Amino acid sequence: EMQKKLGHAESLNLTNKALSIIELLKMNAPEDYDNLVEANLRIHKAAVLTNKSGWSHPEIIENYRQARDVLEDTTSNHQLEFALAKGMWIYECTQGNVIEMSKLTEKMTKASKALQNNSYLAQTYDCLSQTQFFEGDFEGCIQSCQLCYSTYDQEQGRQKLVTDGLDPYIVCKSFEALARLFLGQVDRAIHILKETLEEAKSYNWPNLTMGIFAQTSR
Repeated sequence: EMQKKLGHAESLNLTNKALSIIELLKMNAPEDYDNLVEANLRIHKAAVLTNKSGWSHPEIIENYRQARDVLEDTTSNHQLEFALAKGMWIYECTQGNVIEMSKLTEKMTKASKALQNNSYLAQTYDCLSQTQFFEGDFEGCIQSCQLCYSTYDQEQGRQKLVTDGLDPYIVCKSFEALARLFLGQVDRAIHILKETLEEAKSYNWPNLTMGIFAQTSR
């Protein structure tokens, strides 16, 4: 735990130094300024702050908004566009803003399809399934969960745990179970929850928050 805290502090320190240099370049050497570098740094800072403080830190959404503004007039960079859309989607989810969540999943879908990468697609279907769940579209939620499973790669999922603490497979399993509960499929939902929790434990996945949340909901 101490190493984790030290790692967050060091990462923030280095990122802030880099952003300070970026600001100096803007003022004194605009020809050397790269907006993609700034956007990447701000997205990274927001992600580190999220891991360090949860979504309570006011600088998180501010850095995502600044990254969005920086990217506004630039040539498409699908990887950065995806990271930005997902970061803001998570924020809007904490605020319960389903309309904005839906808009951001459209951006994630566009970027992930352009990237043609299963890791991005699995994350997109994960966020889409949750959005559909909160919209009350339980059948759609289950379908998106199935699409997530079909594109999910366990090794890439483990890497996602490192970057944002979430695994799309575990989250989708939890929301599929919740959706089935609302559709009256209680036995099926309980089976999925128990199966998923055991699977997560056996793989030593460190983040079971969403699975435990779903388990308690039965």
